[in-house]
Order: sequence, then structure tokens, then C-alpha cells
Amino acid sequence: MPFGIGYVFQVGNGWGFLPLPLLVFGEVVRLGLAEGWTIDVWSRDGQPVRTAEGIELANVKGQSVATWADLMVFPSWPDGLPEPEEPLVALIREAHKRGSVVVGL
Repeated sequence: MPFGIGYVFQVGNGWGFLPLPLLVFGEVVRLGLAEGWTIDVWSRDGQPVRTAEGIELANVKGQSVATWADLMVFPSWPDGLPEPEEPLVALIREAHKRGSVVVGL
């Protein structure tokens, strides 16, 4: 059964929050334990993001992932806890309305 995981990473997130969900969900995919699962890391603009430690994450998808992901993972929030921009809030609300599970770590 297809199951899409949208992993949202934002500029300024700490490196420590990045690998754990990717390791867990990625291992399920690699071992073939869940047929049809896909994992896509995405940012609002689809551009590479840089962690708080300066590590750049490339191969990042755009926000269209939010239109089909069954699970949206927000691993952390940038330092200073800025208010989310309204377009991001709208994406989250739409995803939740269509049945997507939205989680934060």
C-alpha cells in the first residue's frame, strides 16, 4: 500500500534532529518491510537547506510533497521559535484535513 512520508526540514534546524526519523523510516523502506513507502525531505522552496551547524542538505523536494504525504514530520523548529509563515500553516491545515498525520519531535 503506498504511504508517503514528507519530512520537513527548515533552515536553522539542528543536525541532531535530522537523522533519526530518516534512519527509522528509511530502514523500513530499505528492508522492504512496507511496500510502497516513500520518504521525501522537503523545504518550502525546494532548495537545499543548511543546518545550524552549517551542513547543507541537498536533494530536497518542494512543498508539493505536502499535497500527498500521509505523514508529515517536523523534526524541530528553528532557534528563536519564529512564528510560522501563513502559507506553511495553510499547508499543514490542508494536509491534516485530508487525513495526513502531522507530527513533531
